[in-house]
Amino acid sequence: MLKIRRYQPPDHATVCELPKTALLAAGAYIGGACDTDLDQIEAVYLDNGGEFLVGTLEDRVVAIFPLAAVGRVPRRGGLSQQPTACHFSLRRPRTLRASHTRTRI
Repeated sequence: MLKIRRYQPPDHATVCELPKTALLAAGAYIGGACDTDLDQIEAVYLDNGGEFLVGTLEDRVVAIFPLAAVGRVPRRGGLSQQPTACHFSLRRPRTLRASHTRTRI
């Protein structure tokens, strides 16, 4: 069963490798390194009003769920001020919205 938890620093190498692995499997990889936002998960997401969750199967990270704070969209070289499709409230329990899906954690 897939378990979802908050990102931890030991997850970093796997988190950076997952997008490349998915793009390779789809035949869409064009080269390049880890995205800038993934190089700085704490600064871009966790310390900036966002959240970064990972999905694990048998203690192995197999999915990532980066959630930027409303109006703080990650992009190469920093954050933009444009609206984002992922929204969440910091009230307890947290309500996370990704596109049209809503999940409570």
